[in-house]
This record gives sequence, structure tokens and C-alpha cells, in this order.
Amino acid sequence: SPAALEASFEPTRFQCELISRVLRGKDALSIPAITLLIEEVLPTNKETIANDPTVGSGIKWTEHSMPILTACLNRQPTLPDSVVVKLADEISYHLSPTAPAAMLKSMKFSTLFHALVTKYGPQVKSTGRVESLKDSASRLKTFMSKTIGLALKKLS
Repeated sequence: SPAALEASFEPTRFQCELISRVLRGKDALSIPAITLLIEEVLPTNKETIANDPTVGSGIKWTEHSMPILTACLNRQPTLPDSVVVKLADEISYHLSPTAPAAMLKSMKFSTLFHALVTKYGPQVKSTGRVESLKDSASRLKTFMSKTIGLALKKLS
């Protein structure tokens, strides 16, 4: 049913740990496979699902699942601009004033945010996401907020 497609997939802590270990291992996955994994696990907006019901809605961002994305970004696969935009927009969404406060103090979320900015800075800049991410970084309540903010400042 379409309602079932709208729910994000939430893997267990153990599934997330296993995937993260595979990603961090040497020669575990090829870079193109990591790019595909990132594209597949990113949340998809409701409009996309409405227009194409075969599209999944990605993985739910939790303390257990975010290290998977971070491990992927740390391998630095080539990502299409659309994926960098999606990651930046998802980060901005989770730090928006209307979003639940769960991510504000999350070190795993901060680490993911930092990986995006430091590994994909030129793309963050060329896709016009620096300012929105600066606003988001200012709302973070972890010690990494200043580091992320400085990295974004260097891009602008």
C-alpha cells in the first residue's frame, strides 16, 4: 500500500553496526557501490513517492543509522550534485526550528554533518547550500558546531 511506502526503513542497531564495519573495512565495497548505497538510503520526499510509488523512502536517520552515511562519506565516493543537495537539505531539515530536537545534541549527527562539509565542501558551495548549512550549524549544540561553522565560513 502507498502508506507503507511512506514509512522510512529503520534497521536495527546490529544491522547498522554490521554495515558500518563492512564499509570501514579495507576493500569492503567499491566506490561506485558506496555511491549507490548513499543514493539508496537517503530519505525520499513524499512528492517523489507520490509521483513514483516504486521509489522507497530511504533509511530513517537514527543514532544507529547515521554512522553508515558517515562511513560512506569518509570513503569519498564521487556523488552527483543531487545527492549532495539531498544530504545538505536533510541535515538542514533535522536542525530546523520545527524539527524534533533529537539531533541538536547528537555527536553522530554532528560527525555526519562535519563529514559532508569537509569531504564535499566544493559541491556544497557549488550547489548553493553553504548559507542554509551555516544557519543549521549555529543551532547544533555539540562542540563540533564551531568547527563545522568555520569550515562553512571558509567555503563562502
